[in-house]
Amino acid sequence: MTAEVAILNKLGVALAADSAATITTRNGPKTYNSANKLFSVSKFHPVGAMIWGSSEINTVPWEIIIKQYRENLGRRAFGSVEDYLKDMLRFLENEVPIGEKEQRKNIEALARIFFLEIRQELNESYVRGILEKKRPPTNAERYKVFRLIISARKVRIAKCKKCDSLIDVSEKNILSEYREIITSVIKGVTGDDKLPAKLVDEAISVFANQVLSEQLSNYRSGLVIAGYGKMDYFPSLKSVQTDGFFLNRCKIINHKSIFISEDNSASIVPFAQRDVVDTFISGVNNDYERRIRDCVRVLVEKAPSVILDQVSFEEDDKLRSAIERKCSSAIKKMLESFSKDLDRYKRKHFITPLIEAVAFLGKDELAVFAENLVNLTALKRKVSLNAETVGGPIDVAVISRNDGLIWMKRKHYFDPRLNQFFFRKYLNSNVDCDILTQRAEGEFDEKND
Repeated sequence: MTAEVAILNKLGVALAADSAATITTRNGPKTYNSANKLFSVSKFHPVGAMIWGSSEINTVPWEIIIKQYRENLGRRAFGSVEDYLKDMLRFLENEVPIGEKEQRKNIEALARIFFLEIRQELNESYVRGILEKKRPPTNAERYKVFRLIISARKVRIAKCKKCDSLIDVSEKNILSEYREIITSVIKGVTGDDKLPAKLVDEAISVFANQVLSEQLSNYRSGLVIAGYGKMDYFPSLKSVQTDGFFLNRCKIINHKSIFISEDNSASIVPFAQRDVVDTFISGVNNDYERRIRDCVRVLVEKAPSVILDQVSFEEDDKLRSAIERKCSSAIKKMLESFSKDLDRYKRKHFITPLIEAVAFLGKDELAVFAENLVNLTALKRKVSLNAETVGGPIDVAVISRNDGLIWMKRKHYFDPRLNQFFFRKYLNSNVDCDILTQRAEGEFDEKND
C-alpha cells in the first residue's frame, strides 16, 4: 500500500510519495520500506510521474517501464501533460514486452481476486446459516447462495459503463481465450470440483463482464503524470488506473484531471490511502460523515410512521397512506437540503480557506506541505492497530515551468560519492562529475557555479 499527494498552484506542483510496499506471502503480508514511486518522466522537460497500487503491470515493474520510456522520450516534448500520458500509454502497449504468458497470468490473478471475494461472502453466509439452522448447509443450499451472490454481482456490473479501451472486446472473446483458466480458479478457490456446470458458466460470464467494465480489481495500478507541456503556463495533472493486459489490450480507466487556471488557482490531490488527507482537507472523516448521513436518513424516514402510530385514524387506512406518501415526498426534499447544507458548510469553512492558502504557497512550502501530509498518514498507521502500510523515506519533488523537476528529498540505494559515473551517464554530459555529485548531495550553491 502507499500514500501519495500532489499539491498544485500557479507556481508549480509538489509530489510526495512514501516508500512502503506490501507483498502477500504464504506466511501473510510483509512490508518493505524501499520502493520507488516517484520519477522524472523527462531528463529535459518539467514532467514527473507517480505510481500507486500494484508496483507491476503483468509482472513488469512500473519503475523499469517509466525509466525506459524516459530514455525513449529523449529530448522530445509534448504540448500538454495529457499528451505525455497518451504517449507513455502508447509506449506501454507497443514497446513493453508483455506476452501471452504474462497476459494469461494476469487473467488468472484477476479471477482469483474476484472469486476470493465471493468465497468470503459465501463463508459469511454459511456461518449465518449454521447459527440459524444449527447445522452445516447442504450442497443444494450452498449452490443456491452461490447463485444469489453471483446474481447480485451481475446486477451491479450491469450498471457500470464498459471500459473505453476494451470497447472492441466482447464477453465471447474472453471466454474463448480464458475459460479453462477461469474454471480452474473457480474450482480451486471454492474447493468444490462438483459445482454444477451451469453455475460455473454463470460465474465465468459475470467475471468476464466485470473485466470488460469500468470496475477495477484490488490488483490495479495507478499512474499519475504531472507538470507542464511546452504550451502550458500553469501545471496540470492526469491520472489513470489499470488492471493490466489481456487479449493484447490494456484495461485503462481515466481517474483524475486537474488543471490550474485563473478559475482554479490551487488543488490538493491525494492518492491510494487518502483517508487522513481527506480528513485534513474537509475537517471530517469520510466514513464518519457517511455514517452521520445514513443515521439521519434512517431517523427521518422512520419518523412519520412512528408519529402516525400514535394517532387514531379509526381504521381509515387510505388517509394514513395518503399522509405517509406526502411525508415521504417532503422527507426526500429535506434530506437533499440537509446534504447540500452539509456540503456547503464543509466547503465554506474547511476546504475553500485551505485551498486559498495553498494558492499563495511558494515552491519550497508546497514541498513541505506535501511531505507532511504523507507523514500524517504514516503516523496514523503507526499509532493504529492496523498494519503499517505507509512509511519509510518520503521522496519529494517540485516541478515548475522554468526550473523543471527539482528533487527536494530523494532516497538512493547507493552512495553518490562512490558512483560518479552514474550522473555522467544520466545526463550524457561532459560536466565535471564532482560538480554533479555535489548537486546530488545538495552541496552545490551559486558561488560554485
